[in-house]
Amino acid sequence: MGSKVMALKRNNNFDILRHFFAFCVVWHHYLVLNNVEFYFPLFELFNSDVAVKSFFFISGVLIWDSALRTENVKTYFLKRLTRIYPALLLVLSVCSLIFLFMGAEPLNVASYFSFSSVFLTFLQPCVNGIFDNNIICAVNGSLWTLKLEVAFYIIIAFAVYFFKSKRFQFIMLLSLISLTLDIAYSFGILDNVPFISQLSNQIFFKLYYFGAGVFYYNYKEYIGGKVLASILLLSFLLQVFFELSIFSTFLFVFSIVIILAFYTPYFNISKFGDISYGMYIFHFPLVQFLVLFEVSSGDKAIDFLLFFLVLVFISKMSWEYVEKKCLYRSK
Repeated sequence: MGSKVMALKRNNNFDILRHFFAFCVVWHHYLVLNNVEFYFPLFELFNSDVAVKSFFFISGVLIWDSALRTENVKTYFLKRLTRIYPALLLVLSVCSLIFLFMGAEPLNVASYFSFSSVFLTFLQPCVNGIFDNNIICAVNGSLWTLKLEVAFYIIIAFAVYFFKSKRFQFIMLLSLISLTLDIAYSFGILDNVPFISQLSNQIFFKLYYFGAGVFYYNYKEYIGGKVLASILLLSFLLQVFFELSIFSTFLFVFSIVIILAFYTPYFNISKFGDISYGMYIFHFPLVQFLVLFEVSSGDKAIDFLLFFLVLVFISKMSWEYVEKKCLYRSK
């Protein structure tokens, strides 16, 4: 593949971290969609923004590792698509069938399904007449990150299989450009650019979180516990004294994810299956339906517990009967 591949330590906590960050997003969306306020310090620190960016960082590490160990681009894309596409089609199909049963206009439902199935949910996030009276009409507000993931997969493939010996430099160059754009946006330099608020959540502005994962992978043997602790401390100082969120969040994600992944006791949860992706893509429409049909016990804590149990069950079924069976396993 052009250079020595330094294998990633397999006894890491990335699996449990992905489940934790999925739960953070679920928690945030549940509160927002139910118009509920509940202060819990852990989920203030690991808010949905931090959770999503942590997902991007973890993807940077794991997808780079996978690409370096995959001999050809066809196998690489089969691995990626069979991991994300079956569950996506499942959630879109189930929701679309329910919408049709509820009397939604077939062409509108077909349009929603079509756009979302090619990662363009932003072109039609809502289905007319379904969640119009909910706080947000979007069917699945979590799907916006999938197009960033897919864009990153394509960029990684281009770097690894075409740039080869310059693959790392290529990713770092794109990441530097991305960081520069996000800094410029954060400081208001790009305020006059048309559609800048929409563009700020696209791959051009967020690629550097994926790139940070690639950077860590490449220099992991030099980035030890003391370095990570220093970066973590710096992230808090930048936030507390200067309120430089763009830098503090980036440094916090970089340091805390690696500390939790490699410097805390190892928990092997793989034997229970991987329901993190299912939790991530199923929770939003599930909450929307619960709000629409006013399903409630009257107790907020019990409502969330029951919702979460249902979500875990759905995610587990998706993993066992759809996702796991569709995974591409190269010989």
